[in-house]
Amino acid sequence: MFRMDKEAFDELHVKYGHRMARLDTNYRQAVPSEKRMAIFLSYLAHGHKQQQLAILWDVSQPVVSRILADGRAVFRNYMVDEEIHAPSGADVDDIAAGFEALAGMPGCVGAVDGTFFHI
Repeated sequence: MFRMDKEAFDELHVKYGHRMARLDTNYRQAVPSEKRMAIFLSYLAHGHKQQQLAILWDVSQPVVSRILADGRAVFRNYMVDEEIHAPSGADVDDIAAGFEALAGMPGCVGAVDGTFFHI
């Protein structure tokens, strides 16, 4: 289901899983943080609707909704700053030269892998 290998998933989970974790209550067991992160990453990778994710991951749609809200908050507040880095300075020139040499695209400093979503 993922193009991400287990080591990369585990690394993300170690860094951010505790931020997505929920506690068990007297009325229900919480969805484990590993599953919560997998549901969120599945949503990002495939763009499934909440009902589809609920069926795929055997949880209710309201649970998926809460997981996605928690995941978006973690992504926005922590992952973006720590995991996504825009090139700067001399890096921009080196990257642009690399893209031009590789694909004949002058002035390009980034690309989106469109394997799992339509552009």
